Amino acid sequence: MSTASAAAPANVPEVTTTASSSVGIIVADVHGSLHLLGGNFVPVHSWVAHQSGRVTHIAEERGILISVGEEDAIKLPLLKIWDLEHFDKRTGSPLLLRSIKIQAGSKPHPVSTIALSESLSHLAIGFGDGSVMVYRNLDQSLFSGSTSLTALPKPKTIHESPAEPITGLGFREPSVPLKAGDLLHLFIVTTNRVLCYIAGGKGSGGPPLVVDEVGCGLGCAVMDPVAREMIVARDEAIYLCGPEGRGACYAYEGPKSRLLTLGTYVIIVSPPFFPAPSNASATVRNFVARAPDPTTVSQQDISKVTIFDLENKFVAFSGPFREGVRDIMYRGDEIYVLTNDGSLFHLEEKSTAVKLDTLFRQSRYLLAINLARSSGVDESGIADIHRQYGDHLYLKGDDDGAMQQYVRTIGYLQPSYVIRKFLDAKRINNLTLFLQELHSRGLANADHTTLLLNTYTKLKDVARLDAFIKHDHQKSKSNGDAGDDDPPFDVDTGIRVCRQAGYFEHAVYLAKKYRRHEEYLRIQMEDAGNLKEALTYIRELGPEAAETNLVRYGRSMLSRLPDETTELLIDLCSGTGFGTAISTPPDRPSSPSKPSNRDASYLSYLTKNRLSSLSTDAAIVPAGSSNPSATITEGPPQISHRRSATGRRSHHDGDSSRAGSPPPTNSTQPNPPPPRIPSPRQYFAHFVDHLEHFQRFLEAVALNRWGQKVVAGGGSDEAPAKESQLLASPKTYHEDGSDEVAVWNTLIELYLTRSAQVPESEDSTGLRNKALAVLQDDTTFPYDRTHALLVCSTNHFIEGLVLLWEKMGMYEDILRFWMDKEFETPIQPETAHDGARPSDQVLRHLKTYGPAHPHLYLLVLRFLTSSPALLTRHTTDIMAILEYVDKEKIIPPLGIVQVLSRNDVASVGLVKEWLMRRISESRDEIAADKKVIDAYRTETKAKLQEVADLSDPNNPRIFHVTRCSSCSGPLDLPAVHFMCKHSYHQRCLQEHETECPNCARAHGLVKEIRRDNAMFAAQQDLFLANVKETGFEAIAGGFGKASMCHQRGRRLLFTPVHPTCVAVDIITSASFQMAVPTSRATDGDYETASNTLASLKSLKNTVVGDPRKKKDVVYSDTIPGLVEWILNTEVDTESFEPFQAIRLEVASVVSCLSNASPQTTLELVRASAISALMHALNELPENDAEELRIGLCRALRSIVSSCSTILDPRTGLKEDFSTADREDARQAVEQVLQAKALDVYLPLLSQPDLVSTGIAEMLHMGLSCWDSPSPRNVITEWLPLIERESKSPGTILRNRGWETAGRPEPAGSWVSDRLLKLLATGNRKAQEAALQALGALASDNSNLATALTRPASEKMVAPLWEILTYTTSRFPSVRLAACKSGCCIVRAAKPPKSKVALEICRPNGSAYDPALTLILLLRTIISDDGMGAPYQTQGCHMLAILVADERRNQELASQFGLLSLLLNHLHTNNPSTLEKEWAEDIPGTQSRFREAILISLASLTLHLDNLRRDLLFMTPSYLELLMAALDDSCVGVRYAACQCARALSRSVDVLRTSAIDSGLGMKLWHMLKTEKDRRVQVVLLMCMTNLVLDFSPLRETLLEQGVIQRMVELIDNGDESVTRNAVWAIRNTLYHCTLSDQMLVLNQLGMERLHRILIHPDSKVKQQAIILVRNTTTSSDSCAFVVQGLGRERIFKVLKDGIDDSDNETAQQSASLLLNLAQELEYSGEFPEQKEVLVSMRNRLSCRDPSTRKAILETIIALSLSCWDLLHELGFPSALKEILHEMEMNVSLGGDVHEENVLRDLARTALLGSRSSLL
Repeated sequence: MSTASAAAPANVPEVTTTASSSVGIIVADVHGSLHLLGGNFVPVHSWVAHQSGRVTHIAEERGILISVGEEDAIKLPLLKIWDLEHFDKRTGSPLLLRSIKIQAGSKPHPVSTIALSESLSHLAIGFGDGSVMVYRNLDQSLFSGSTSLTALPKPKTIHESPAEPITGLGFREPSVPLKAGDLLHLFIVTTNRVLCYIAGGKGSGGPPLVVDEVGCGLGCAVMDPVAREMIVARDEAIYLCGPEGRGACYAYEGPKSRLLTLGTYVIIVSPPFFPAPSNASATVRNFVARAPDPTTVSQQDISKVTIFDLENKFVAFSGPFREGVRDIMYRGDEIYVLTNDGSLFHLEEKSTAVKLDTLFRQSRYLLAINLARSSGVDESGIADIHRQYGDHLYLKGDDDGAMQQYVRTIGYLQPSYVIRKFLDAKRINNLTLFLQELHSRGLANADHTTLLLNTYTKLKDVARLDAFIKHDHQKSKSNGDAGDDDPPFDVDTGIRVCRQAGYFEHAVYLAKKYRRHEEYLRIQMEDAGNLKEALTYIRELGPEAAETNLVRYGRSMLSRLPDETTELLIDLCSGTGFGTAISTPPDRPSSPSKPSNRDASYLSYLTKNRLSSLSTDAAIVPAGSSNPSATITEGPPQISHRRSATGRRSHHDGDSSRAGSPPPTNSTQPNPPPPRIPSPRQYFAHFVDHLEHFQRFLEAVALNRWGQKVVAGGGSDEAPAKESQLLASPKTYHEDGSDEVAVWNTLIELYLTRSAQVPESEDSTGLRNKALAVLQDDTTFPYDRTHALLVCSTNHFIEGLVLLWEKMGMYEDILRFWMDKEFETPIQPETAHDGARPSDQVLRHLKTYGPAHPHLYLLVLRFLTSSPALLTRHTTDIMAILEYVDKEKIIPPLGIVQVLSRNDVASVGLVKEWLMRRISESRDEIAADKKVIDAYRTETKAKLQEVADLSDPNNPRIFHVTRCSSCSGPLDLPAVHFMCKHSYHQRCLQEHETECPNCARAHGLVKEIRRDNAMFAAQQDLFLANVKETGFEAIAGGFGKASMCHQRGRRLLFTPVHPTCVAVDIITSASFQMAVPTSRATDGDYETASNTLASLKSLKNTVVGDPRKKKDVVYSDTIPGLVEWILNTEVDTESFEPFQAIRLEVASVVSCLSNASPQTTLELVRASAISALMHALNELPENDAEELRIGLCRALRSIVSSCSTILDPRTGLKEDFSTADREDARQAVEQVLQAKALDVYLPLLSQPDLVSTGIAEMLHMGLSCWDSPSPRNVITEWLPLIERESKSPGTILRNRGWETAGRPEPAGSWVSDRLLKLLATGNRKAQEAALQALGALASDNSNLATALTRPASEKMVAPLWEILTYTTSRFPSVRLAACKSGCCIVRAAKPPKSKVALEICRPNGSAYDPALTLILLLRTIISDDGMGAPYQTQGCHMLAILVADERRNQELASQFGLLSLLLNHLHTNNPSTLEKEWAEDIPGTQSRFREAILISLASLTLHLDNLRRDLLFMTPSYLELLMAALDDSCVGVRYAACQCARALSRSVDVLRTSAIDSGLGMKLWHMLKTEKDRRVQVVLLMCMTNLVLDFSPLRETLLEQGVIQRMVELIDNGDESVTRNAVWAIRNTLYHCTLSDQMLVLNQLGMERLHRILIHPDSKVKQQAIILVRNTTTSSDSCAFVVQGLGRERIFKVLKDGIDDSDNETAQQSASLLLNLAQELEYSGEFPEQKEVLVSMRNRLSCRDPSTRKAILETIIALSLSCWDLLHELGFPSALKEILHEMEMNVSLGGDVHEENVLRDLARTALLGSRSSLL
């Protein structure tokens, strides 16, 4: 405590009593007044409580003041009760509630003390005559509403002792919360006794019981509010009394006049006395000694104030006060001492740190510990005190005591701090104690275990070693079942140390007990040499563990125990020797590195790897059981059990019920998958020196597993199926047949290889017969024919070669084989007869295979004419071949001549007759073709002449027809004549029939053919398929059908090629004709134009409101003609007015078609309609009609609007489109937003309302679907051409019709200024368009948004204020547009992650929060059911925009009840609660509303945990509604529901509770397996990224159920967003996971697929793939696995490309991956061959991104020790010096000062490392 003095009021002697109340300090005086003091001890309220009297006692609780006083006119004491919270407005005094006289007996007696209970229920008054009076139910009387001042309960006298005045009263309140048996006690203290009276509860009303026979003086008794005991102070000590009797006693001698309590402190005041130097109190002696004049001081009264800490039992303060103490007051925790001389002292409590420091200096550590605990110091702080206490004892030489203190610091103090102090030999016992305690608490690491075990082993203390290792530790339990022993040390370290020290028995014990199968086998085989025990142990492990360990040790076992090992391998790979122990899921990897899956030559592979070491392939041994009779469960179930017992403790805080609860399962359990049998291929390499055992192994596996057996005499022997074989049937889970093929491939190779070793024996013949039998029956024995062909060729097995050639259809190879034999084998006389020569075999095979393979005839013909001997011998055969070739037309005559003329063997005479016959036939064919051609030409010429006659207006047509062509009756008027020379009665024709009925039927076939040809031309995939099938025939057919000449839409860029100047170009469709004019009009063009205009109007009337008709127009090749008309800007419109009307009609038709459907819009885009419209607007003359400009703008706006809907539907998900369609739409919008395009349409914002409105709408549509800020910045900074040119002196200003020359606007304000001016027009459509355009332009555009929140001058308001005024418009659409614009501006104007609210100024200058206003407006919109669901849907989407990633807005929305409002709307619009009479008036309206609600809820709860918790505890149940929405048939609702689930999955608490209890997590997983929509798949993958993290309890379940396999399938989806998120989810799965899980994931992903995504063209996919590999390469084993799987060259190529990538994040992750690989594996030998990676890394050092540079520097440091010479050669030292110089010149890298210092230190370390390496 410290003191500070201040002056007190001068009338201190008049103070009678004080009280510290909840409203302030209350002072009473001798005049009967009460004063309520303020903060500076100045009276705030004063009033007269007792007229002409004095106040003797006051007490206050809960704003109610009890005063007891005396008045001159009344003999009895008066009790008055005041309400301090309510004051009389007239007098200013508190309201007087009650006023009564107090009389305990027949005579008046003074009141000595009072006590008031905290609940105001009881008031006790003690008198000087020893009586005590109690008022019960005081609170009920005060608050009953009675206005009578005397309405108080009748008091009860509970105690009378005339000889013992009452000196103290105190209520002992019941405990909170109330416990059974708690009573309200009243302690009564007299001068001689302490009594206890039960004032409330059971047993109340009885006589007081004596608690202690020790009393005290007046004012020396007080209640301890903490201990709830009465404190009684006497001269010799302080006593604590409870209801049961006296409690603790504290010896503190000296007279005492006053006793008070404050918290745990007791304040003791002594009566005034004269100080003396010999006083017993050290405080008094020091006071006298420090006085300037001790003699004078000894003659003045002082009082001593002592503050005693009851809880910690020490004196916190003791000090003297001159002239005595008048009273002690306290306010909160502050104590004030008022002395009789008018001084006021403030006692200030020192901080806990100062108190502790004082105790430390006094070496009072135990007291310091108690004080720290009572002060709420955390455990780490208390541990630090124990550490200091231990240091103190250590310095004193008390090692045992010091260690006791150090042990209490475990968990907070680094163990190395203690270990270093006790490393010497004399303290070894203390060190052992500390290390054992570390292990018992589970806080020891591998180094601690090593140190402890080394202590045991070095001392040869086998007994203590046995006690430590073989002691039965406490077993962990899960779900009530006893688990495995949980060792207090790292088992792997224990095994390693015991093994190094030669204690193999202990090492084997640990390895076997804790299932370290790999270590057990390594010790038994490498150290102990017990191979038989190792083999037995492997068989007991079960199939999965046996699989992985045999991969590692199989070769060594085969070398020493070949028969036993072979039998074990047969049982393992056959699935027959382990019973039902095969229970590991098939998708779990058995080894970190598996042999190649290719069916290659395995014996060749074995030869190459004969010298490989025993430990080349790392083995991952899963957990298993050593009990051979138990069912082995090696897979994820056991891993999950172990993790729930150990690894999850810190997350569940001992909640075993939740941690052990199984995940929710479906009611119908699917059938378990068949067991997985290990692949025998992984053991092939072990049999390199044991070919006989290898053959036995393969034959046994084939027999037991597939029931296949080959006999030596040929054929197969199908073994009968046994029970064990049924378990290993070909239908085994994931059995793809590759193992079966590999086995028989290898057996074929073994048969032929072994037969070559004993070529002349019977075994050789038998082995070759077996091989031939296998080759003959490929249905029974599946093998790879290509591999078998290679083996047969290598081993010169001719019979097998010929057989395989026949089976593979390689007939040409058979013929060439016999041809080669003809030239290689000399002809022997005994084999010279016919049919025995190889050439005869060639002819025989030609007759067999030739008819089906005609090309063989040409081959044989060349062979037979290759030598004179063959020609002479087979002349007849040659002629027969020529006849057959000529008959079947296999080879043209020229080809025959070329074949025969290649050498001098054959003569012309050989084929003279055959050639003459062929030439004669060809001449006849040519003559016939010429006749047909001449006939076609004549017919074509006649048709063309007829067309010319019909088209010539000057050549009239004379009709001589007299009969109707329909009814054959005489022709009379009115009649209709057609140019085809058919005439009809008008009555015989239908109304509006414009074609001849007779010719129409004939022409219909032609039109149908043309329509089919057009459809065929559009089906490019069908055409390509035909080309692949028939080749040139399909191409020729395409030309014949005009498919190759079909003109698709071409893309134009504002300067297209204009229509050719032809007289008329007729484009026909089903309903109209349109003519494209020449540049100068003629009389004929006028008539054609009029007809075209009429046709266009008819077309427009036809297609309006008829989507089917619109599609017919799109697919009838009409669109190119429309585009040509739009492009035709060279017509002289002044002399040719009809063409202007035609272009206007064309624009209207285009606008109508673009509104039909997205597909029609895409057809317009592909026909270059946007380019044509831009070109037409750009070239439109000034004097053109305004109506045409409006029409062109409307058409352009319609196309852009439809493209925007394809890219980003803002009001909910609709139809999904293909990637090609989205790309076409994106290019169309990008074309409109190009800088060159802006010069065409942005100047039109200065045009009248209709034009500028269309441009504003187009801006809104185009920008709303574009995420990049670049177009917004370009549009913001755009200026008209005339103003841009005015900024360059000497330029000539050019002004088009709508560009207004004037003063240049400030940069970035022209477009927004025109849009703001458009608001002022008063036109509803214009206002709506301008507001939407402003919002779209300001979105993600902070510069413009900030400018819109600030006024242009002091006299103007901010544009945002003007925009928000339209939220009160009478038009709902304008209100919505204003709200949306305001939301976009507010979101963009506020800096990211800023906690300061954005404020704008009102017109009156006051500050204004637009975000709060918008939230209130949106709440009104969403809650307005009268406007309908579409109106509310828009409000929900705007709310999502406003609160997205903005925590302050999310909290505001929650405070104003939007969470509950949205939840109630979701419940009301749920399909299950939607009533029939409220069915949707518009299809999909309620679904879109539900989707919008869910999107808003997702945005609100995406970041804040408290909002997620609030939503989960609301009613109706949010989770039930969310689960129902996930099953909705509307894809948009499912998408939004998944977004909500994603927000919930971001909370760890939700993942561990609600996500499991409600089944939400598994529901999302089942959706991911079945969902087809790519957008929903993306969000589901986002949810999975959270569900598979290491802290998620669903992680193991999802891995077991195949989530990785599903993600792998989605990677191959083809959509970049799906691929990116699938890779992201797999990346999260690999974060902080075990090595076995890493192998599981990577094996399912596949190395080839991993390489594909590492080089993916999308940079975001590539970045996630690099992080995936980085998360995997966390250990040497995983690094080796990844490098071996990907290949060193490919991974170096990926690293180089990643470091060179322009994206800093990708470069940083690539450098970090290289760091992982450099730290875990030694690549020093690889880098000289991969210098490109290092060069890229050196070049990237110049990057200014701190994170990227830091990763590269760390990698350089890691590489410097192993390959610095190479780094020096590549110039790394100079590069490091450059960046050091740059940073020392204080060049900022874009980060803070701390980052610069870190980078500077890393660069210095790298450079110093280089120098040390050179030295």
